[in-house]
Amino acid sequence: MLLQLANTYNPAKEYPTGFWFSSPKLNGIRCVYQRFGEIKGLRSQTLTTRFVGLDRLELACQAICDANNLSFLDGELFIPGKTLDELTVLVRDRTNYDLAEKFAVQFRVSAVVETTNPNLTGHQMIALMRQNIPAQGMVSLIPQNLIRSTPLGVLDEATSVMNSGISDEIILRNPDSVYSEVRSLRGANAPSDNLLKVKGITSGIFTVVGFTQNPVVNFVSYMSVEGMVNGVNKITRVYGLNDEEEQDLWMNRDSYMGKQVQIVYMGLSATGNLRTPALGRFV
Repeated sequence: MLLQLANTYNPAKEYPTGFWFSSPKLNGIRCVYQRFGEIKGLRSQTLTTRFVGLDRLELACQAICDANNLSFLDGELFIPGKTLDELTVLVRDRTNYDLAEKFAVQFRVSAVVETTNPNLTGHQMIALMRQNIPAQGMVSLIPQNLIRSTPLGVLDEATSVMNSGISDEIILRNPDSVYSEVRSLRGANAPSDNLLKVKGITSGIFTVVGFTQNPVVNFVSYMSVEGMVNGVNKITRVYGLNDEEEQDLWMNRDSYMGKQVQIVYMGLSATGNLRTPALGRFV
């Protein structure tokens, strides 16, 4: 079983789903537990390394898999309060580790594969996990929250998770996707838009200063906005509008000129430009 890999979220892109399952990306180490085959146990993301000193954790994973007919657990090794560097040193130590310190390592589960039905959708998989993976303990479920697939929906969720102190990053999963399906056209283990990582998402209030027409469909190709970012005045082109927005903005462009609008974007590029800006809402 190949691990599902995440692409980077782009708020200006229209994704083929109305909702996402959102979960916090912990400050942990990607890990999988495989129940069967030669490559089994708790393993690294590449599946080539089996972590040592985690026998107690492996037994807990095996018990959950045996009881619920699961073949595969995907998640993160995690110790609350430990930095990623500290955790990495401890988990990857194969000779000089303190077993008591290894006992503190937890496995937080974000995905599973069922033995008899490996083609569960995201909805089915998360329902199964909520029923059978404990909410707390050495092996526990990473909370999953269903949110709308809009730039503002993702922004609000990421902001809520960050303000809670849990994480500064979230993971989005397409509820209709299947874990074991082909990841993308680039290959079976390449990232796909069924799983997305979101970090650095933010927004600002800008003023509409212009519209540029698409010569093919005669509606808006992009909207130009102007505003201050970190004390610097920025003029930005906003693409990624859907057909309805393109038509409405062009047909009513005079009434939209000068209006304030919330723009969602993924921080600033190396040149100081807004990265993948998208329309949030008119203020």
